[in-house]
Amino acid sequence: MKNVLENHLARKLLLIEELYNKKKYLQLDEAAELLCCSKNTLSKDIMEINKKFYVIEYEKTKGLSFNKNKGVNFNYLYGYLLTESTSVQLLKQIIIEEPTITDIAYDIFISESKVRKLIGKWNEYLKGRNFSFKIIIDKNKLILAGNETDIRLFCHYMFFGLNYTDIYDQTTSDSQLYRLYKENIKKQYSSKCNIGDYELTKAYYFMITALYRIKNGHYDNVFEDYHPFKVSFSSTLYRNLETKITQVFNVEVDSKLVNQIIHHSYFKEYNQELAPIKLEVKEKYERFVQNIIDCIPNLILTEETTRKIKESLLLILLHSPQIKYFLVDHNINVYNVHFKQYRNFFMIINDLAEQEGNIFKSEEIRRAFFIKLVYTLNAEICIAKYTLTRPCIAIYSFGTADVKKALKSLMQMFFGERIGILITDNLEGKTEEADLIITNYLLPTSYEDKTIYFPENVTLEWLFSLDEELKKFKYKYHGVFGYKKEQFESTEPLKWLEH
Repeated sequence: MKNVLENHLARKLLLIEELYNKKKYLQLDEAAELLCCSKNTLSKDIMEINKKFYVIEYEKTKGLSFNKNKGVNFNYLYGYLLTESTSVQLLKQIIIEEPTITDIAYDIFISESKVRKLIGKWNEYLKGRNFSFKIIIDKNKLILAGNETDIRLFCHYMFFGLNYTDIYDQTTSDSQLYRLYKENIKKQYSSKCNIGDYELTKAYYFMITALYRIKNGHYDNVFEDYHPFKVSFSSTLYRNLETKITQVFNVEVDSKLVNQIIHHSYFKEYNQELAPIKLEVKEKYERFVQNIIDCIPNLILTEETTRKIKESLLLILLHSPQIKYFLVDHNINVYNVHFKQYRNFFMIINDLAEQEGNIFKSEEIRRAFFIKLVYTLNAEICIAKYTLTRPCIAIYSFGTADVKKALKSLMQMFFGERIGILITDNLEGKTEEADLIITNYLLPTSYEDKTIYFPENVTLEWLFSLDEELKKFKYKYHGVFGYKKEQFESTEPLKWLEH
């Protein structure tokens, strides 16, 4: 991102992302260090952001924060900053009309040498993400050349971002082309279920990108990457869409065109027909998912739950696009949170993937699969119960059995399945292994760090203070997966896991 966006836009976007997605507060010194700029430059950037949106606030004791109550989300700001970028405008014009260097320099008010410099930056960025396409000069025209499907995926995220303010303000949904496209898609999948407007809109910008590419003579011959268009070509609904596409893009609309404008990653829940090449790998994916289920200890599933888990995960493996974002990966923060909690479990899954071979075609797909895996397994079986050892609290106190049982019941109601609770009469054995000991005895100094005083009356305030103590404990991974403790607590980075 920093390589292609102008410096002031890259700084603003990085600051907004940090405040919006990661930290509630950020001190000025921290922010300046993060952005590699002076405090004066930082202040100028904040003033320019707030002149338009007034979302960044400052408190002397706490620092900078993002006020989410203003009704402006990250995607809106991201889209706005993209529209301010000359570099992004250059790429957009290359997709739309494949201009000459002279023409595009004139159109976006920069010199020809600046155009060449920006092309170099874009190609460096594309190479850094291991894309199989780049900007070339062919017969004095600027062209994106290489893997056609990847070009369309990457650039449709750009168009979605650039038009996010229009989407937000409903300008997109009010356009005639969008309405005709939506009616045809709804007709194609009407017997399946309701399709959300968010997915419809993203898929719409994929169609727009594909039509620009086709207008410039670039067809995609990888037919299995697309869903076929099944609305009757003789219907009025289709004819109206055909007429509008011809009018806007000046292209001849035929079956070859309409069968490569719906990427298979969209509406995947409603397209059960797979191309022959996809059927060949489906069996491997099914075996991989079953191996994941089999490796979870003490797990007993009903046939219905197993079916739901498999269907959800197979959709990701079969239909997830190789490219999932333009300049900002919105999933990376979510992935990093899951990685910290399920690191050992992820290591096992990676081993299973390597045994099957060629399960994940890119790191972006790997991260998307892990995120979907955690969401799916938590929804169906509460995966933390099977993969993590909970902090253990021992109740070792002077009092009647009824009092101790009442305390245990109260704590279970308050903390749920987050903790394990043990009632004990001595300090040996499991009591010594407990993370915290609730007691009204005077214990040896060796237990001082994990002793919690048992009050005569348990109050809500006491329970909240206990909760603060529990937050100091990280979930501890058990060894059922065959990894030694020192392996998964190692500080050595796992390159395939960490961003």
